[in-house]
Parts: sequence; C-alpha cells; structure tokens
Amino acid sequence: MLSGDSAGAADSPSAADTNASADAPGQDVPAATDIATPQPDIAAADIAPADTAAPDVAAPSPDATTTPDTVVAGPLSWGTDGKSGSVQKVTKLAFGAKTEGCDLSGDGKVDNTLSGLAGLAGKPLQDALDKDSLDMLFEPKSYNTSGTPFQFNVLLGDPAAGSTCKNPSAGCGYTVKASSYVNSQCDASSCTSLVSFPDAKISGGALTATADKFIITLKLSGAPLALTISKVSLKGTVADASSWQTTTGGMLCGYVTDADLNAAIDAMPASALAAYGGAAGVKGLLPLLVPSDIASKPGGPKDAKSLGMKIETVSATITGLSP
Repeated sequence: MLSGDSAGAADSPSAADTNASADAPGQDVPAATDIATPQPDIAAADIAPADTAAPDVAAPSPDATTTPDTVVAGPLSWGTDGKSGSVQKVTKLAFGAKTEGCDLSGDGKVDNTLSGLAGLAGKPLQDALDKDSLDMLFEPKSYNTSGTPFQFNVLLGDPAAGSTCKNPSAGCGYTVKASSYVNSQCDASSCTSLVSFPDAKISGGALTATADKFIITLKLSGAPLALTISKVSLKGTVADASSWQTTTGGMLCGYVTDADLNAAIDAMPASALAAYGGAAGVKGLLPLLVPSDIASKPGGPKDAKSLGMKIETVSATITGLSP
C-alpha cells in the first residue's frame, strides 16, 4: 500500500528540532550490533509504482514571507574551517533487514520493525539518491580524527550548475537548499541547520554520532509521509587522508513514535488515503506491517517503531546556495 520515495536531513525530519543534543527524552540507544544475515522483506499489497515520485529527506519548514527583492544570504562558506573540506554526500540509504540495526530496547537483540517497509520504499529511496532527486549532504565543522567531538550539519542540496556527476561519484559539486536552515532567510552569522549531529567523533577510523531527531520522507500514493526518527545514533567506518573521504558500513538507528507517525498520516491529503479507508484505515493496517516494539519512555508502554538503515557517503563540495 505504500509507495516509497524517501529522504535524510531534516527539513522537518523524521521530520525537526535542530542542533539538539542526543539527550532527548526516552531511553538511551545502546551501541549498534553486528549486522546479521538479512531476512526476506515482508509482503505488501497494492504498492504504487516505484518511480511515481521523487522523495525529499525531510519536509522543509515554511519559508518566511518575503518581498520580491528579498535575497537569501546564507552562510559565506561551508565545511571544515570554511574551506568546504570533508563535506560528504549520502550515496546509500537503505532499510536494513529485521536482523540489521541496533539494540534499542536493551535486551541484547537487534530492533528494526520498520524493516517491513523495505519492500515498499527501499528501491524508490535509492533511485532518488541515484537520480539526484535527493541530495543529502553532511557538512562538518572542525573535522578531526583525534576523537575530539565535532559537529556536522545535515543539508539538502541540488547538483551544481553544469554538473554531470552521477551517484556515487566522489568530489561532485552541490548547492544547498535554503530550506535546510531554521530560517531560510538567514545571514552568514545566523544560519542554523534544521538537523545536525553535535557530538560526532572519529577515532581509529570509527565514526560515532548522535542526534535528537532525523527525518525521512516516504511516499504513500504519491503524497509525502514524513517519518520523524528520534534518539538517533550513527556508526560507520571513515576513510581519511587530510579530509573526510568516505563512510562505509554505516548504520543509522532510532525509532518513530506512534504519535509522530499518526500525526504524519493525519497531515496527508485525504485523496491520497481514500483507497485505503482514509487515515483510520492506514493507521489500522500499519501495526500489522510494522508493530510497535520500543518504549519511548523507560518503563512505559511500547509506543514506537524501531528503525535501522544502512548508509554510505563519499566526498563532495558545496558551491553555494541553490537558486
């Protein structure tokens, strides 16, 4: 029933409270477990054509009202120390199998109930990355590999003018969408990204990072369904010379609360849900496909759905703001 186009740095994202620390309410996310052999995706019926729509990573915040001569200034530079160094472009973002992900409940087992969406939204999501309808960029500040914490922002972008790069080519140029920022009319001194990982560390080539929230926008009957992922953790292996070159074997984990998911469904146009009995019909079907398996508050009921996604990146450059 779901047709999926999806995305990653939050214009809402799951979809967003930015520059928040990883200490969001709820239970801590334990370290990611080893990836096990994938299990078959669950079956799903009435899947819309995979290439019906291109996804956005997160729903952008509404642009401020502007006059015709308003100019979006944006940052003067991007990347480590303003040199555009170590910027990364996400080349792979895939739903892990049920046995791939992290132990979010503390029982020593992998939690990834949203793996049930892989067959519905997995291919459209990767197609969006490959066709440049989804360009998600990691922009680090004070990047280092000494284990000292640094921040990286998650930005949405477009291919730079004249670019002929194809995913997963490295070193390609991109412009940044103004909707990546809390204030899309910000100036160089006040641009705050909607989504960031404030405590990233790299030691011995191992990357770890956490974020309060992250957003992925899927498609249901061609309309956006924004999943707000909470309590996010990210791990991977980084290749580095003088700058961040690639991330491989990455795993991004977190959970989507039932309340956030229901709110996202309610926000969809009624026409997109009519074939499934409206919002009530969709809400009734989702628990059968993706049951809640995580308690968002210690000792509370299971009111959230776990998620584990495989992620990879390559080097990129940011050339300016998108027109």
